[in-house]
Amino acid sequence: MAKQNTAPTMKDVAKEAGVSLGTVSKVINGIPVGDECRKKGRTGHQDAGLPHQRLRQGAEEQPHLHRGGHSAQSAQPFFSMVAHYINRALVNRGYRMLLCDTEYDYTKEREMVQMVAQNKVDGIIALTYNPDLKIPPDVRSVSIDRYLSGSTTCVASDNYNGGRLAAQKLVENGCKNLAFLRIGSPLTSETNKRRDGFVAECEAMQLPCTQKILMDDAPLSEFEHFLEENLKDGRLAFDGIFCVTDKLAVAVIKMLRRMGQRVPEDVQVIGYDGLRAFGDQDYYCSTIIQPVEAMAETCVDLVLQDSHANTPSLLCLPVRYAYGGHHQGMTAPEKGRWYWFKNWLHYHWLYLIIAAVALWVGISWLGNALHWGETLPDYQIAYVGKSALPEDTAHAIEAAFAQYGEDLNGDGIVSVKLNQYVSDTEDVENASTYALAAQMQFLADMNAEESYFLLLDDPAHFQLDYQALANWDGTPPGDNDYTAAGKTVPWADCPTLAGYDLGTYQTTVLGTTVTGSSAELVNGLFLGRRAFYEEPTNEKAAHAREGAQRLWEILTEGATP
Repeated sequence: MAKQNTAPTMKDVAKEAGVSLGTVSKVINGIPVGDECRKKGRTGHQDAGLPHQRLRQGAEEQPHLHRGGHSAQSAQPFFSMVAHYINRALVNRGYRMLLCDTEYDYTKEREMVQMVAQNKVDGIIALTYNPDLKIPPDVRSVSIDRYLSGSTTCVASDNYNGGRLAAQKLVENGCKNLAFLRIGSPLTSETNKRRDGFVAECEAMQLPCTQKILMDDAPLSEFEHFLEENLKDGRLAFDGIFCVTDKLAVAVIKMLRRMGQRVPEDVQVIGYDGLRAFGDQDYYCSTIIQPVEAMAETCVDLVLQDSHANTPSLLCLPVRYAYGGHHQGMTAPEKGRWYWFKNWLHYHWLYLIIAAVALWVGISWLGNALHWGETLPDYQIAYVGKSALPEDTAHAIEAAFAQYGEDLNGDGIVSVKLNQYVSDTEDVENASTYALAAQMQFLADMNAEESYFLLLDDPAHFQLDYQALANWDGTPPGDNDYTAAGKTVPWADCPTLAGYDLGTYQTTVLGTTVTGSSAELVNGLFLGRRAFYEEPTNEKAAHAREGAQRLWEILTEGATP
């Protein structure tokens, strides 16, 4: 899919000079020809407007793609790997690659772009440090890691999450004090996000993070000075280091070893790129792996597209982590399971406490719902009144009922529970709220069929509110029966209950200790039983009703409503 060439060709030069096409080719490529032919070839070459740097052998038959970069980068393993995969992707699509190195020379870079613009190339894949590089808008282009002007799409690995992943892995390996080391260009690029992600993750985990950042022209020995400054009594101030590249990581590991630090026993180091020895062997060091092959395929796909209208300005490809080099073999069995547990606990103790509290609350709620550890009552009494009964009096009432009761639930004891629903309160402003709360609690009691017996201080008012009192024979009242007459009996008129010694009570009122006779408080209360408007829904409920009815008959024997 070579683009239409509008620039002068060697045929144009040959025609302008009046010589053969072969003579022009020899002149341009420096092959010896006669003086007269050389002069004509150069004159025609200039008249046709064809630069001498242009080498176009076979361009009209074979599509080309040009990649711009720097020789210092191409000489490094990572960038050589990038070039390899780009070339392979192009070959698989029927294209050839022209690899141009400019050795950080911006002038050479501009010349390369000019050459590309004047030839039948299908696009540029550039990796450049030149922030002012201008690529003609009619030449399709893609950059790697760095932003160019215009509509050039940038393809990069997910540098930010790569930095985060490095911090996470160092912590997983037991590191608690981290450092970030970088040497590189001050220009804005995607690679800067490796630091951003690493620092952000350290802050999220509340870990200290020391940083040392050098510019490209700084000597690596400054990193060694930095490490020595942070070495005290043979121990480094940090135990985990993230280096911006694998190349720097390998250099730092050598520095640490010269300082007597063991890697990874004393200090762990992670790099970035995913470089392997001899290209396909072990990783040089533990590393965040860039998806180089996928990046190359993406660059080629983009640069061969006819339109980038719907293409975002940045495409980030996911990274992954791999053990390698001096981290290889740092597994849990070698360091001990207890070591890993202590390290995990160090950074997650707060979450563990929260989980434990949540678990305790859940178990407590379930225990309450299932009444774990409680003695389930065989009988329950609902006391509805304006004032609460003292605790001593409440226990005495429970004991009086239990004396004549049965073990209905088969737990070996007879248990009675008095539930108090009190509507009066000393808090005048919130009196109505407390009264409503008492009513809701009592209704819930009735709905759950908890209390069979009713102990009331005002039966008439109670029946008007709830119509919950049963007739003396246990049948429910009629639809329009809101009276308490014939449905209750005073405690003092029940021979069985009146003869029971309730003892005395002691309570505190407004800071003053008060004592008195429980019988004096209870004799003015009325005993009744609740009305059931429906048949029991299960055998357990029927058994409870029958047992309560037998106790009712014992307690009210000889009493008249």
